[in-house]
Amino acid sequence: MMPPPFTVIGTPFSTFTRTYKGITFSQVRVVPYSDTAYEHQPFGFLPTLVIHELNGQKVDLKLRESQQMWEFVSFIGAYGFPALEKGVVKPCVAATNQGTLSDAKICCTIAPTIAQHHAFLNKIEMHMFPEGYIFGKKLSWADFFSTHFWWI
Repeated sequence: MMPPPFTVIGTPFSTFTRTYKGITFSQVRVVPYSDTAYEHQPFGFLPTLVIHELNGQKVDLKLRESQQMWEFVSFIGAYGFPALEKGVVKPCVAATNQGTLSDAKICCTIAPTIAQHHAFLNKIEMHMFPEGYIFGKKLSWADFFSTHFWWI
């Protein structure tokens, strides 16, 4: 007998987990923020639907709440970008335009903000996949948005 083409990673009593009614699936019963939840979703949220095969090819594609992508992008836009713009970009541009500070002095001035930015990026990167993508083994819109932010 063939295994079901889908697996749902989730808590059986969850309304969100039960939304897959009508398709044949196996279920991995887990609670949010467990090791298994993190294995299938970078922030440990549930549920995740794993599609094992597409067009006859094994893929193990993981579908997660699309809202998580928006939360990630919103997090970058709300916290990362403003800190970088106000604490690094604008002070550097202003000092360069005024010509009053040397490059070394500018670096000293923005050093605390750079340290905060590194800490922010380290937190973000802890939730990324080993391949360097935010939500899996392939690029998503969130990756492009974040890359734009990181290289400003």
